[in-house]
Amino acid sequence: MEDRPGRARAALLVAALGAAFGALQATTIWMGLKQEPNLPFTPSLPRLLLWQVPSWGAWGLLAPAVLWLAAAVPPDRRGRWLAVHVPAALAASALHGTVSGLLAAWAQPWGPHKVEPLLPLITGRIRASLHFELLTYFVILGAAYAVDYRRRFRDRELRTAQLEGRLAEARLESLRLQLQPHFLFNALHTVAGLVRQGENAAAVEMLARLSGLLRATLDGGGRALVPLSEELALADHYLSIQEVRFADRLRVERAIDAGLLGAEVPPFLLQPLLENALRHGLGLKARSGWLRLVAERTAGGLTLEVHDDGRGLAADGDVPVEGVGLANTRARLEQLFGAAARLELLAREGGGAVARVTLPLAARAAPLPHPPEAA
Repeated sequence: MEDRPGRARAALLVAALGAAFGALQATTIWMGLKQEPNLPFTPSLPRLLLWQVPSWGAWGLLAPAVLWLAAAVPPDRRGRWLAVHVPAALAASALHGTVSGLLAAWAQPWGPHKVEPLLPLITGRIRASLHFELLTYFVILGAAYAVDYRRRFRDRELRTAQLEGRLAEARLESLRLQLQPHFLFNALHTVAGLVRQGENAAAVEMLARLSGLLRATLDGGGRALVPLSEELALADHYLSIQEVRFADRLRVERAIDAGLLGAEVPPFLLQPLLENALRHGLGLKARSGWLRLVAERTAGGLTLEVHDDGRGLAADGDVPVEGVGLANTRARLEQLFGAAARLELLAREGGGAVARVTLPLAARAAPLPHPPEAA
């Protein structure tokens, strides 16, 4: 339930609402008395206000006790609830009726000549307004339960959202950490192959480029989204390593829309697509191969494509079994964007394959400088 500052604010609100109701009540009584003929006194609106406004505003003094009881005795245990709140409502009503009677004796709303003995005045006020006093008590009680329920519901929603966010971050980080060792293993395996073939200079060059790629990867770690320009720079690091591996057998082209360089994409997105094209497409060819990297704006948002002229898909059009890289990429896209993003492997007209990623477009304010040059 509410803490002490919350109860104090609630008491002030009850007092303000009670005073407003008292002013309305005094005005209603005064207008009704004005319509009565042959009254032995002249109705006085100021005296009625002096009586009704502080009288109903006094519920603000009782509200903290009502709120405390609401917190101490929730409605889930009906027997205890009735045993506590019914006597409390009667006691609060009697106390408020006493306050109202004392204020009536002080304000003399019916005129000085209508002074009544104090005890009959108080008991009369308690009997006359008991039903309304009880209603007021339970209205305050019900409002306290409603506010507490809303607060609990809001807290549950917040906790659920926080847990979902933490779970998503944990899943994304797990996928990223799975992907990086997979790539590192493949790169080191290539270095080992170069060493076994006696191509030591190429192996040293590849290790140097691998160092640059790992540095760039670690510098950008921990973020769910990065600018496309940064992801393209990472892809350039990766392709520079593959150029050592394939020597003059690899030709790379780029078709990048410079207006999309500030668009945000998942980090380490292109490398699995490039690796898939090189390993399952060009890697099985004896002759030189061609690879094309495309980034363009489409109706679906941002589309990234990696084209190759390798062996393509199976003859029946089935997609080859996905390895760790593509499986992780697909899982990360689903985690980040749901159904708004997709990864497709398609047959390319004229031979080869196309790996296509479609993302919702979320561009930054301005593209970053130094876009990759088209080959």
